[in-house]
Amino acid sequence: MDPLELRDIELKLSEWLSQGYQITADEVEGDIRVTTYFVAPAGEMAKERNQELWPMVPETVDMLERNGVPVVRTPSGL
Repeated sequence: MDPLELRDIELKLSEWLSQGYQITADEVEGDIRVTTYFVAPAGEMAKERNQELWPMVPETVDMLERNGVPVVRTPSGL
């Protein structure tokens, strides 16, 4: 994986975590679908959801798991 692309992903993940986003990751056709959620505190209307596809390589899987975001893998044949 290109080191600059990996660094960009790492910076994005760090920013989301520092801002309090909830993050899920699941395998989709050989990539990782990363979904971020931000729900405003009680009484506020703001809600945000974003999805991105990241490459399913050891570096990104490790980065997510080190930050407490397990990658949910689809069982074979489904």
